[in-house]
Amino acid sequence: MSSYVITGGTDAFIADLAPHLRLPVHRVPVEPITSWVHIVPDGSATDWSASTAAAVELADERLPEGEGASFIAVVPVWGVIASPFDEAAELAAASARALLRVRIERWSQQGRRINAVAYGALDSRTLPGLRDPATLADRTPTHRLVTITHLANAIDFLSSSAASYVTGSVLTLDGGWAAYSWFHPARDL
Repeated sequence: MSSYVITGGTDAFIADLAPHLRLPVHRVPVEPITSWVHIVPDGSATDWSASTAAAVELADERLPEGEGASFIAVVPVWGVIASPFDEAAELAAASARALLRVRIERWSQQGRRINAVAYGALDSRTLPGLRDPATLADRTPTHRLVTITHLANAIDFLSSSAASYVTGSVLTLDGGWAAYSWFHPARDL
């Protein structure tokens, strides 16, 4: 049976997310792996960029070659993580975007996909550094938070055969946050 390997995040966040995903979740690689999901912020790492790069390296070793295997970085959009975690979160998100570009050709030739989900105002108390939910909802054009179910649906989509031609992409799940931030910069929060 196929499964997800999830690295990063916190144990509490993974416990919240796992029931909403279509495949079983493991925190350590268990064969067979369909998708490797790395979540930022990482509750245990001090350098989230290094944690993201290490997760890609492990996935590179463990993900099978051939149609269907994928790596999905789950990263925050700029501004939803508060100081002092904001810099580490943005550097990890930038690292994930760069890794998409660096790995895309080789991974595509191997029949693997690499993508990211950039989440906005996430309704979670289990990831470190998220800004106040009321502030996030107020500054998001939809005036509501991204739910765990929304995030699970995005992960499930990117790992499914419906997304078999989607690779090297960032799926932005932010209720319009990034499009709106030019008018209300996140740095002013």
